[in-house]
Amino acid sequence: MSVTGAVTTATTVTNTGSFSADALTATGLLANGAADDSTAPMTITNDLTSAGVTNYAAITVGGNMDAGAVALTNNAGGTIAVTGSLTIGADSTNAGTLTAGSFTGGAHAFGNTGTASLGVMTSTGAITSSGMLSISEGSTAASFVGSGGTTNLMITTTDLTTLNTSGGTQELLDLTGAATFDGSSKVMIYASEATLESGSAAAEDAEVIISGSAMQFDDGTTTDAYDDSTDSISVSSGSALLSITDVQLTAAGITADISINSAGDVLNGSGATDSTEDLANAFQSDDLAAEQVVTGVYGTLAANSGSVEELTDYLDDIRPDDSGSAVMAASEATTAAMGNIMNRGANLRGVSFGDLQTGDNVWIQALYSKADQDARDGNLGYESTLAGFTFGADRDMDGQTFGFAVSYGDSHIDFDGRDQRDEVTTYLGSLYHFMRRDTMYIDSSLTLGGSDHKGRRLSGAAQMNSKYHSEQ
Repeated sequence: MSVTGAVTTATTVTNTGSFSADALTATGLLANGAADDSTAPMTITNDLTSAGVTNYAAITVGGNMDAGAVALTNNAGGTIAVTGSLTIGADSTNAGTLTAGSFTGGAHAFGNTGTASLGVMTSTGAITSSGMLSISEGSTAASFVGSGGTTNLMITTTDLTTLNTSGGTQELLDLTGAATFDGSSKVMIYASEATLESGSAAAEDAEVIISGSAMQFDDGTTTDAYDDSTDSISVSSGSALLSITDVQLTAAGITADISINSAGDVLNGSGATDSTEDLANAFQSDDLAAEQVVTGVYGTLAANSGSVEELTDYLDDIRPDDSGSAVMAASEATTAAMGNIMNRGANLRGVSFGDLQTGDNVWIQALYSKADQDARDGNLGYESTLAGFTFGADRDMDGQTFGFAVSYGDSHIDFDGRDQRDEVTTYLGSLYHFMRRDTMYIDSSLTLGGSDHKGRRLSGAAQMNSKYHSEQ
């Protein structure tokens, strides 16, 4: 069912098929899908307001979502994606996949056993997550229990001094109550694109990761105050470009020294080529917009910097082709075409002519070559195949031949270690002259042409196309 415009209803909305609308306001419960059927997509272009949400299928909201004063329940297998803010007005749970630009929970509890990415979380209630929870700098809650789960905290500031324990004004997660973890808990620290591009260095004192009234450790039997001598949780960086050192867990929370690494320095010595390092340094600049123009659907430096290997693979995938293959393909086509013309002259010299003998002739000869270039000096390896023809017409007059020829060549280039294929189509026009005098001969030609270059490169499901023209 597709509705143009906004839908307002005073009853419960139950969707078991397919539903889309510009906006939806329901004073009753929104039930999407069923426990035995998760194939009921719902798409709301703008805002969604409902008295509670129970979801088994997929809900996509292009604006904001207000779940009202009844629980939001996203069941296992369910997906809710909210571009704007998500607001709950009752204790709510997520066992599926939940994403939102930001999250407002009031004093209500929120429990996550699935995957939730909530942006900045503003809450005065209790947050519990044994799944994967991703939130951004400046998030707040009354208390947090991360036992058995992974908590991803995103730094967004471009000035890390705002996180300092001395003089700082911000925390990644600020709690009025306690933070509780167990031995299997993981806290991963990430940095936004803007943070990584800022190049700001960490202050000498620690940066606040989690601040609360107490740090507690759950050993499976009891939950007590965190004891650094016996208790341990994992706190680490999720990016090769972000350094997390000197992690301190105290009664008041978690602190660490945080600094931004230069992409070029990270890759130096890793086996990455000079051109890959140069590209990394260029992307880690102050111009995020310029990077996005280049990378498009390929993502960004921050999103592909989980490890040195991931960063290298990402940059190798998107760095320009520096193999010289396109130039070589056009050059090979030109050389092969000129070779055909010279072969025409050699063939004519094998024919005996009398004085003032004339003749009009046409001829055609195939073009073909195959090249295989191994990767070397950091340049990509490739295989190239050229196929085409040269067609000519000429006139013989008393030991001289005047003619013209047109050539067509199509080169296909496949690259080693990269899902990329280029095609170079070359068109050439030539004028030629052969002169024969006894045992002496002179061959000359003038060739002009152009090449159309098309490229297709894949990285996962993303595809980048290129197209340009060259002349020779």
